[in-house]
Amino acid sequence: MQEHPESDAPDSGAESQASDLRDRLDRAASQPGGADLGRLFSEVLGRLGSHADSRADREFRAASADVAREAGIDGDERYRDLGFLAKGGMGELRRVQDVRLRRVVASKRMHPDALGEDDLPVLRFIEEAQVASQLEHPGVVPIHDLAVDAEGHLFFTMRLVEGDTLSSALGQHRDRSETWTQVRLLEVLVRICDAVAFAHDRGVLHRDLKPQNVLLGRFGEVYVTDWGLAKLLDRGEGQTPAEPLDASELQSARADRFAEDPDSNARTVAGSIVGTPNYMPPEQAGLHGGVVDERSDVYGLGSMLYELLAGAPPYSERGRTSIEILTGLIEGPPLALSEAAPQASPELIAICERAMARERAERYPSAEALRDDLRAYLENRVVRAHRTGPWAELRKWYRRNRAFATTLLGSLLIIVGGLGVFSYFQQRARLEIERLADLKVARDLLAEQRQLWPAHPERIDDFSVWLEQADALRSRGPAHRERLASLLEIADESLEGQWIRQTLDDLIAAIDELEAENGAVETMRWRLDLARGMTEATLETPSAEWDAAAQRVLEHPDYGGLVLTPQLGLVPLGPDPASGFELFAVWGSGEVPLDLDVAPAAEDAIVLVLVPALEFRMGGVRALEPTAEDEEAILPLDDEEPAHLVPLEPFFIGKYEVTQGQWERLVGQSPSGWNPEDYPGVVAPGVHPVEQVSWLDATAGLRRLGLVLPTEAQWEAAARAGTEGVWWTGSSRESLRNAANFSEESLFEATGSRGARKEADYWPGYYDGWATHAPVGTFPANPFGLHEVMGNVFEWCRDAYAGYGNPPREGDGLRSDRGIDRVYRGGGWNYSYLMLRLGRRQKDRNDLRLAHVGLRAARALDR
Repeated sequence: MQEHPESDAPDSGAESQASDLRDRLDRAASQPGGADLGRLFSEVLGRLGSHADSRADREFRAASADVAREAGIDGDERYRDLGFLAKGGMGELRRVQDVRLRRVVASKRMHPDALGEDDLPVLRFIEEAQVASQLEHPGVVPIHDLAVDAEGHLFFTMRLVEGDTLSSALGQHRDRSETWTQVRLLEVLVRICDAVAFAHDRGVLHRDLKPQNVLLGRFGEVYVTDWGLAKLLDRGEGQTPAEPLDASELQSARADRFAEDPDSNARTVAGSIVGTPNYMPPEQAGLHGGVVDERSDVYGLGSMLYELLAGAPPYSERGRTSIEILTGLIEGPPLALSEAAPQASPELIAICERAMARERAERYPSAEALRDDLRAYLENRVVRAHRTGPWAELRKWYRRNRAFATTLLGSLLIIVGGLGVFSYFQQRARLEIERLADLKVARDLLAEQRQLWPAHPERIDDFSVWLEQADALRSRGPAHRERLASLLEIADESLEGQWIRQTLDDLIAAIDELEAENGAVETMRWRLDLARGMTEATLETPSAEWDAAAQRVLEHPDYGGLVLTPQLGLVPLGPDPASGFELFAVWGSGEVPLDLDVAPAAEDAIVLVLVPALEFRMGGVRALEPTAEDEEAILPLDDEEPAHLVPLEPFFIGKYEVTQGQWERLVGQSPSGWNPEDYPGVVAPGVHPVEQVSWLDATAGLRRLGLVLPTEAQWEAAARAGTEGVWWTGSSRESLRNAANFSEESLFEATGSRGARKEADYWPGYYDGWATHAPVGTFPANPFGLHEVMGNVFEWCRDAYAGYGNPPREGDGLRSDRGIDRVYRGGGWNYSYLMLRLGRRQKDRNDLRLAHVGLRAARALDR
């Protein structure tokens, strides 16, 4: 038989190619990050045979290698860095791209400087990844990989969760956010309990449960994170106690037991005692023998419920430092919820108090038991921690089945109505139903009052209906008060009697809150009047004024033919004397100013500038020929680069920073913590910029009149005003003279301190005339007519902090709206002139109130 070499004999060319491929794989596998690649190709080759059996197999293997290389699967590093996300005590979290699987994940990388004298930090870091990877539950972030990168950094990768922390959500709830209601946050707590219960079932304690360690995804995900302090339960021989610590040891331990995290009010204890004092059970601090078990995590869950109800973490009243909080924990329980949250549901208070009991034996036995009581509250069933028994079950059944119960009660009353013996019960049942119904009405009205914003004309019907319901409820108030007074004279200590008195007491307290000075009813009437006035001011403004404004905008070359229509809530003022851009007053924020050539008075409304559509270069600026004193000022920081073009649609932005007078009119009170005695030279605070308002404060306050914070891009575009220097005045320090308020000799002479600066940043001998912030309008306007965009106070922006690798959104340039760290811009009166650079970015937690940070209003253009 004739042989066919081409089908049976090895092909020398293909054999050589296969040999070359194996050599290259061996070399790649020996490189950093190449082990996975070697295993991947070994698996491919193994499946096809250990040697070339046929030309088809050899060609297939060669083609597979080519395809893999084209797909980017070669010997290079597997993960490509996409930017910083967050920083922690042992490492940092970064966004990275898995180049092999083409997905974006989070990478937690250990800092080399986190290493101590022993291997404990490394072992804890590895154990965190290993423990979390074994908790395969929807409430635990999946771990993908644990490795060492080419630079020797230990890291692990996990799913990237886009969203907020529970801490941020609680802050938004404190500021009466429509997004994070109490019910939604309780549902989140239920899911946290599920994840913790699963971990306990797998023999793992978390030991650092706190709102900062819970991630809330954009699509409803709830994840318990940071298992770095997790402890494996010893099911057979009990728990190993933590090192005991009593009050006498605390003083000597203060110097070395605690690591203060400058980025957080919550502190994690270093050394033998681990955890976060605000949320730590007593035994984790060494009390009660230091034995920890599942009920220790139950305490942490209860602490998060405490913060939801009270608006602040446990022990916040004891101080801010770890030492102060831990001292309070050792000395006794936190401030009682009856004082910290007097309006909270008695059932939720009972749940929280049981979960946070000082003695472990008095707590819920498990996270599941706590979860069940939370679910019972949400489903209007009996909460075991509050009360049990037939009467409690009956009341809960009635609330769950109100329509059926009312029908059934009516039927029973018809049947027994003719019997005198039942007439008493008929009347009593009716009264109980009325009381329960009115209490629900009162609570619903108070909840709605917090949500009914902005005060715009489209809300007029909502405001009117609310006020009608409130007036009807208030008309029944005297009867409820009379009934409570009569009950207080009767010593009925039965569960039923106590419940009736408590219900009436809660109802009357809610009515008092409605009727109080500056209370819900008065506030709602103000909103109704404001909405009606806004309709008149906007829609009944003489058409000639809007026509004239529209004509000026149409003819102005910078507006590019923009067609302006009447804007709800704005009053046209005419062109800015400095820039020629159109100005508008915000209705309801104060008196409409009549003279645009003078600085605003305390009673004046917020004035907005209509900025045209534009494209500008965003980011750090470098001067071409810096002088010696300017050299550092012109060097952009990492997060200011790369400079890039950003297009923006037309928008409104404040001509001035929001003043304290305007803020009081917006929210009905002065900023929290503001004391005129702390600000030398401030004699008329109404015209000074408001400060000590958090990002959450600013967002909620502006929303009341349909305003928002400017995005970073909008702020920088308006601040630069078409200029391209380090400052809008130029790139020389001398250009700032008499143009901005910052840390200089005036501050030093008044306070003995030159503010937050380095010695090299100081401008010797320069005076700007103001030791603290100056009245708005004191310093010259930029080419767009905006005052004090440099210095005076920093100004919050809408964006969450994100790198410039995140592309800006079309229209307003927003990069990210998810995250607890928010950006502020512009420099402040107690910071050096270097901080006034228009590309300079600062960030802080969205709930912080700072003496050097205020705000400037903005809003979109209604088309």
